[in-house]
Amino acid sequence: MEQEFKTYTMAIDMVRTIGQPPFEVVWGDTGNLLSVTLTNDGRAIDLTDKYVCVVFRSSIGTALQDNTNGLTLTPGATGAFSLKLLPESYGAGDVSADIQVYSGEDKETLITSRRFTFRCRNALLNDRTMQANGTYPPLIEATHRAENAAKALERLSVTAETLEPGQAAAAAVTDVNGRKMITLGIPKGEKGAQGGPGPAGPQGAPGEVSMAQLQTAIASVTPESIGAAAASHAASHAAGGADALTPAAIGAVPAVERGAANGVATLDTAGKVAAAQASAAIVEKTAAYTIALTDAGKLVTLTADTALTVTLPANSAAAFPIGTEIELAQLGAGAVTVAAAEGVTVHSLDGSVKLAGQYAAVCLKKIAADTWLLGGALE
Repeated sequence: MEQEFKTYTMAIDMVRTIGQPPFEVVWGDTGNLLSVTLTNDGRAIDLTDKYVCVVFRSSIGTALQDNTNGLTLTPGATGAFSLKLLPESYGAGDVSADIQVYSGEDKETLITSRRFTFRCRNALLNDRTMQANGTYPPLIEATHRAENAAKALERLSVTAETLEPGQAAAAAVTDVNGRKMITLGIPKGEKGAQGGPGPAGPQGAPGEVSMAQLQTAIASVTPESIGAAAASHAASHAAGGADALTPAAIGAVPAVERGAANGVATLDTAGKVAAAQASAAIVEKTAAYTIALTDAGKLVTLTADTALTVTLPANSAAAFPIGTEIELAQLGAGAVTVAAAEGVTVHSLDGSVKLAGQYAAVCLKKIAADTWLLGGALE
């Protein structure tokens, strides 16, 4: 069957401006055909072995057509070609176009024509167009009803209130500033029965005793309590007429973080630590000093009248357990500064590592292998 086309004849020159009659196409039409004669300064261009394309710019962007999608050279006519306009190449509104010609062995030489323009309008027929028939008036009436219902809904508001259990459900309509307000009262449901106990949870992990807790427990054991226990035990033996318990020296026992500097203390028959050993938890230093393992859990007093430095050794030199605490007290007039050996980090508020003055006290706590926390009376 024969096809009908709308053909627009155009003469385009690469150099000169040639007046073109204005024309208009309808978007969506597939039968628009451009018949173009292309010249270069008045001379017809031989388009044989050349690449020709037309570039469109419109409201939908930029598109291109060539011999793969609608462009055909006119046989026997120099410089002539036809182009079937595809709806996808342009959108509604003003459309501008250029013709490009590539020549040479590798099509490396490009020349572009003078620009030409045309208009594209939208078609009246679209997806909202309705077929006219005898049912058209009822359809219009239904449309009006739907529009009126939509407007009514725009002026309608609904709120809900919770009522106590046993109250009756209610609904009220009020007019507020021209808007209909529907208020619904919805009673709560009755409280249900208490649920049964849930399954037992998983067994927790065993607890751990920290060094601080252990030290607190040890501190609670006094010489008086040890002596009283021994005396009570001896009295019970005496009451039975059996061999009476005669307390004897307990001897050297481990002293955890307490007692003499060598880590042991000798208890007498009353379970007491000698005064000289009990005071060993305080270590006095009169000159610059590097903290030693034996200082763990002790108070190191600095009594010099000249400035001195207390150095924290690297973990490789003195492997204090993490959590170790050491107290420093400046009892002399000499300023005391805490220094860190190579590879050791000391954290403190505002970065201060100098004690505030005479009778200032600070605490050192090891928080990582080579990291200590310093807090207390600092400058």
